[in-house]
Amino acid sequence: MKSAGAKYKVPNSVSLKTHKGQCFCGQVEFTIQTQQTKFYMCHCSGCQKVYGNLFASYFQVKKNQFKLHKGEIKIFNSSKNRQRAFCSHCGTQIYYDNKETDKLDISVGILENFEELEPVAHIHVTNKHFNLKNIECLKQYDD
Repeated sequence: MKSAGAKYKVPNSVSLKTHKGQCFCGQVEFTIQTQQTKFYMCHCSGCQKVYGNLFASYFQVKKNQFKLHKGEIKIFNSSKNRQRAFCSHCGTQIYYDNKETDKLDISVGILENFEELEPVAHIHVTNKHFNLKNIECLKQYDD
């Protein structure tokens, strides 16, 4: 499994911004300071299994832009030179780390104000669920 950074470079925006994030239970809190505003969706089988979903959404940043402020992160070596970091209490995936690069792929859904970010690409689409192209035409309901 290759990181998106190995093939695809997410374009940058203009101004530096601090993004806050936390896991589901709130025991892990972190910030990221970056110009980045774009994210991608990964359809690889590893992400499907880790998330128990059809794809994962990632916000890619440099490793030195990630600052852990609270909590304990547990590391799982998911394959050679690849790690996934989780909250040691609730199991929320915090990031994916391809140790061969200087990037971390942060889980988009745990960022505050993630709606400010823009999706720009799908990767590993050979594993993409065949019916995803039709999801916008489905009925939609509020909470």
